[in-house]
This record gives sequence, structure tokens and C-alpha cells, in this order.
Amino acid sequence: MNRFEKAVTRFLEKKGPSSTHEIQYNLKDKYYIGSIKSVGTKLHASQHFRKVNTVILTGQNGSYSVAVWEVKKHE
Repeated sequence: MNRFEKAVTRFLEKKGPSSTHEIQYNLKDKYYIGSIKSVGTKLHASQHFRKVNTVILTGQNGSYSVAVWEVKKHE
């Protein structure tokens, strides 16, 4: 598990399932993790997280959907 994955794991264990936007917003001061799209790509590629839902966010340029992630439970 790399530094980014460890930071996301700590955040999700403390807060619970969160959207890609919340993860990016809360970790951007400590780590350079790029755009919301790049964060979603990193989470999707990792074996440590799973997508549980999607939410729709509304911004100045319209609305878009982002994933909600949680730490995958290893059995």
C-alpha cells in the first residue's frame, strides 16, 4: 500500500464511506493528488477500496456524478 492509499484508508476509517470529491478535498493540503478524476482513477485501480454508490454534485459548469468509496474488507 502506497502513501496515498494509506492516507485514504485512514480518512475512510475515520469518516466512513465518502465521495471522491470529499476525499480529494480533505487530502489535497497534505498530498498532491490531482483532480477528482485522477483520484477516482487511483481508487478504482487499487485493490484496497470498493465503490459503493454514486452521488450527483452540482457546480458552476453543470452537474456530474462521482463515486462513493469505502475500504474493502479483507476476509
